[in-house]
Amino acid sequence: MMPIFLQSSDVPLVLVIAAVFVATAFIGIGKSGLGGGVGLVSPALYAQVMPMRQVLGLMQPLLMVGDAAAIGAWWRKWDTRNVLLLMPGTVLGVLSGAAIIAHLPNRYLQIGLGVISLVFVLLQVLGQRGTITGARFRPVLWHAVIVGFAAGVCSTLAHAAGPIITLYLLPQNLGKERFVATTALYFAILNVLKLPFFLLNGMLTARVALSAAWLAPVVVLGSLLGVWMNRRVSEGVFAVIVYSVVVLTAVKLLIG
Repeated sequence: MMPIFLQSSDVPLVLVIAAVFVATAFIGIGKSGLGGGVGLVSPALYAQVMPMRQVLGLMQPLLMVGDAAAIGAWWRKWDTRNVLLLMPGTVLGVLSGAAIIAHLPNRYLQIGLGVISLVFVLLQVLGQRGTITGARFRPVLWHAVIVGFAAGVCSTLAHAAGPIITLYLLPQNLGKERFVATTALYFAILNVLKLPFFLLNGMLTARVALSAAWLAPVVVLGSLLGVWMNRRVSEGVFAVIVYSVVVLTAVKLLIG
C-alpha cells in the first residue's frame, strides 16, 4: 500500500520526499527539548505537499510516539499543578476545535496555520527586543483556562500549540528539566484527547497510520539530530533557521 504522502500529483516526487523527511525530522527535533517554534516547521512543511486533513492525521501518531519517548525520559519531573490548571481550558479547546474542523475546508485550515505561524514569529521577535516582558508570574486558573483553550483549538486545527504553551511556561522560570517535562506531559495528554475526534472525522485511518509507521524512524533520527544541534549549534543561529523556514512556509500557505 502506497503511503499517502507519495500521492501528490502536482509536486515533483523528489520535493515531496524531501519536504516529508525534513518535516518528520523536525518532529523529533522539537521533542528532543529545543521547543519554541520548532513544532510549527513540521505542519507548515507537510502542508506544502499534502492536504491539511492528511497532514493532521499523519502527524497525530508520530507526535504520540514522540510523546511516549519524552514521558519516559522526563518521568515525574513535571509540574503537576501547571498541567492540571491547563486541562479545563484544553478540553474546551479540543471540543471547539473538533467542531470547527468537521466543517472547515482545507484552504481555511491552511490559512489558519499560516496566520498562527506568522503571529508566533512576530511574538518571538518582539520578545527578543524587549517589547514583551518575561517577568516571572504564577498562573491562576483563569490564566490557564485561556491558554489551555487557545492551545486546544490550535493543536486540533493545526498541531500548532507548542508556541502558546512555550510562551506560557517560560516566564514561570521552572528550570530546564521541569519545563521540558511539563511540556511533555501536557502534550501527551492533549494528543490523547484529540485522538478520538481525529478517528471520528476520518483523518486518522488505517492507511494513514501505516504511512506514519514508515516515518517513525525519521522521528527517532530527528531526536538524535536535535540533541546534536543542542550541543553544537548556537541558540541564535538555530532560531534564525527555524523562524526563516516558518515564515517562508507560512507565506506560501497564505498565498496558496
